Amino acid sequence: MPLIATLITALFITVVMIPYLMRYAGSLGLVDLPNERKVHLHSVPRIGGVAIVIAFLVPFVIWFPKTQEFAGIIAGVVLLFVFGVWDDRRDISYRLKFGGQLLAAVAVVAVGDIRIEWIPFYSQPLESVWISWALTIFCLLAITNAMNLADGLDGLAGGASILSFGLVGLLSYQSGSYPLVLTTCAVAGSILGFLRFNSHPARIFMGDTGSQFLGFILGVQVILLTQKVNTAMSSALPLLILGLPVIDTASVMIRRIVMGRSPFSPDKNHIHHRLLQMGLSHYETVVVLYFIQCAFIFLAYLLRFHVDAVVLAAFALYSLMLLAVIQLALQGDRVRRHAVNMGNMGALLVSPFRRISQQSRLNNLLQIALALVIPLYSFYAVFSSDQLSPDIGVLAVMLALMMAVNIVAPSKRGWLDAIGMYTACALIAYLGYQPERPAFWLLALDWFLVLLLGLAVWLSVMATSHRMFETSPLDFLVILLTILVPLLFGQFERHNEILLAVVKFIVLLYAFEYIRHGDRLININMIRTVLMVCLGVIGMGAVI
Repeated sequence: MPLIATLITALFITVVMIPYLMRYAGSLGLVDLPNERKVHLHSVPRIGGVAIVIAFLVPFVIWFPKTQEFAGIIAGVVLLFVFGVWDDRRDISYRLKFGGQLLAAVAVVAVGDIRIEWIPFYSQPLESVWISWALTIFCLLAITNAMNLADGLDGLAGGASILSFGLVGLLSYQSGSYPLVLTTCAVAGSILGFLRFNSHPARIFMGDTGSQFLGFILGVQVILLTQKVNTAMSSALPLLILGLPVIDTASVMIRRIVMGRSPFSPDKNHIHHRLLQMGLSHYETVVVLYFIQCAFIFLAYLLRFHVDAVVLAAFALYSLMLLAVIQLALQGDRVRRHAVNMGNMGALLVSPFRRISQQSRLNNLLQIALALVIPLYSFYAVFSSDQLSPDIGVLAVMLALMMAVNIVAPSKRGWLDAIGMYTACALIAYLGYQPERPAFWLLALDWFLVLLLGLAVWLSVMATSHRMFETSPLDFLVILLTILVPLLFGQFERHNEILLAVVKFIVLLYAFEYIRHGDRLININMIRTVLMVCLGVIGMGAVI
């Protein structure tokens, strides 16, 4: 299925490219140095945007229909990419940066004929092409810069934007727009690959290349969705889809104007800065902002077909309430004390179990159980699936070869081991999904194996003292997506099976992560061999 292949290809390219880009970031001059406006204290490579854009372009060029819209998007993205890399390397003036954004927006409108024709409170399409062009270019510039300004903490821009892209993909799917869903899959795959390296503490930044690209392509997608794909949706819906970047940029600019300063002058008045001032940690701030954006997304889905006045009222009320709560919270530190107390409570609950497991060798038994359940479930997913297609077969063969390389030389190919296992777990979760309703006993067996594997992973993690298993903002992002998927797909009869597929992916992801970084009582080569055999079977099944 091209959509799955698009997502996995973009994910694969990003994860493969980033370690090499990090290695040469210094020599290329693509390093972000700390200053008074930034949160990080050490120099960090800001070359992640290069990987994100390239990972998007490759599957997009391969699978997207070669239409006028395709040409416009390619022209705009390439122009923005050139100016973005130039800015990340040389810190060019805002005039040059704005000029690059303007050229990219004009290319999308002129070459791709992607423009705004329907506006709020006006029941007829715009008659003037020039007004349509000007409004589209203005909106693309505003969204691009809003996302660029919102990129202030590790994982923030990528995590918040992937929630918006997810909703655009869902609404496009419901509206029958295959090209727009494919575009969303390409962007989502590249962001997910990047977030593996960008969660706090970040090893790489996306830079202006990445943040401008995310804002720009998201702007293009919401315009296509509401102006061409499904004009029955409210023309004000993009405000809710974009949500956090819009309210953050608007509130900062209004505050600067009230203070008698230029709306474009730099400061530390963004929402994430204000949450940090409240006493929240970097980690806690990003998680709070994910939940804020999640609420915007849920409102957008619920109000997608309502009149413009309702959508704008919901956006205004939620935004005002949000800003008021933040302002009130700045006057006290109760939020921070509550977070500390919750963390201490969690440590008190985990410590006794950890001591008992280490003294009774329960940890060893749990890891042995985990080593048995992973192969059992992998073989079950493969042999019970009828989702085998040529593109899935090719992907499976590539992954099997990667497993073989890591069996021979695991220490020399750490990144290859990670991408191979993570992509394999996504493929196994996908193959476990049945397009037709399975027999009850098969569904019961599926749930039993997933719950058994999840229990084994959870107990193993609780029994270990490794800090690498503490939750991160990326973990919360995955949990939010897990909750949103079944809720937003609730109108479909088989949303329980969709939820099961998402749960499978999360459980397998953490299982493989534990195998790779745990106490190493499990023979990791055994797991690699099992996966290699499973993937080989998938490849042969797709061919036969």
